[in-house]
Amino acid sequence: MNKFIPSDFKVLIVDDIARNIQILTNLLALEDYQTFSVDNGRDAIKAVESNNYDIILLDIMMPEMNGYEVAGHLKKDQRFKDIPIIFITAIAETENIVKGFELGGVDYITKPFSETELLARLRTHLELKNSKDIIAQNYKHLEQQKQEIEFQNNEITAGINYASRIQNALLPSKKTRYNYLPNHFLIWQPKAIVSGDFFWMKKIREYVITAIVDCTGHGVPGAFMSLLGITFLNEIVNEQNISSPNIILNTLRKQLKIALGQNGADSETKDGMDVALISLNIEQKKLHYSGANNSIYIIRNKELPKIEAEKIKISYNNNYYLYQIIHDSMPIGIYHIEHDFSLQDIDILEGDQIYAFTDGFIDQFGGKNNKKFKSKQFKKLLLDNCHKEINEQKKSICETFKDWKSNNEQVDDILIMGFKI
Repeated sequence: MNKFIPSDFKVLIVDDIARNIQILTNLLALEDYQTFSVDNGRDAIKAVESNNYDIILLDIMMPEMNGYEVAGHLKKDQRFKDIPIIFITAIAETENIVKGFELGGVDYITKPFSETELLARLRTHLELKNSKDIIAQNYKHLEQQKQEIEFQNNEITAGINYASRIQNALLPSKKTRYNYLPNHFLIWQPKAIVSGDFFWMKKIREYVITAIVDCTGHGVPGAFMSLLGITFLNEIVNEQNISSPNIILNTLRKQLKIALGQNGADSETKDGMDVALISLNIEQKKLHYSGANNSIYIIRNKELPKIEAEKIKISYNNNYYLYQIIHDSMPIGIYHIEHDFSLQDIDILEGDQIYAFTDGFIDQFGGKNNKKFKSKQFKKLLLDNCHKEINEQKKSICETFKDWKSNNEQVDDILIMGFKI
């Protein structure tokens, strides 16, 4: 709290008897208060209207306009209602004291008064007023800061919303997706306005190339990384005419490392991407896959021939096999052990269902024990619903996520794509 300095305060004395004014003026001057005085109620109101007083010592019994009327007039005016008024009068009846408080007085001192008592009460009410003024100033300052923060937040949010529109414009449209993969679903649920997860599709010759990508981070940092990823993938596939997933990933890693200046130094950024990249040749019934820390699942009826692949994990449920096609354990970006990404060629059959996804769903906390959903439960969810139409599968997955997450915060961007041959 600021130190109390009497000379900082202006006191208005209102009394129709000159001797009373003189006594109060002399007493307060000794304490170094700034004092001003008038001898009637109307001049008191004019004085208050033209000057900023910190407190008023107000007599009650005055001609023409008594102290009660002065107090009532001032308290009705929003400009002056917070000025403390101490009634100083010879009237000591309880009803008069009560009336003084009802009219907004903060204290009531009867004449003859004790100088020590009057000074103590005056100081108390000035300290209270000073504290209220400081609180009001701080509140006003906080309100100004709040308005500035809200303005800045609105500006930032507007910018992020605009960035979201740009990001959405760069992603494959619904029409494009269904033109390339007529029987598919897509779940894309960013944690923030913009997303670090993105999906990408292109058709080159007889190949439909699909990428499901999880960039480092989410929100704005992830979104910037996604723009790099989309730009590089367009360049690699469209301009360099590459359709083989492993070559696309090798080239993408090289270009991203150059763009981020990644040379292996300890101090440099380790940002990167996890990618599941599929090149699909429907006519030849061939699926070519490469993964950077991101596997894919293939579900087929158990009566169909086994998938021939170098690296698979198999789960079984409800008369269906789920084949997890294992990724290479390295990201797109700098890594302590790097090698060329492997390519897996898989013969696909009519009715096969392929799922590519990022880790947002699997890592979501929820359920009765507030734990991660995890991949084992995710596989079971897909197997339990794979007999349904593709849009019904999407509905079941979304409902499961909503129920699992419940009131928990979404921990990461969610991206899942499934399609049926």
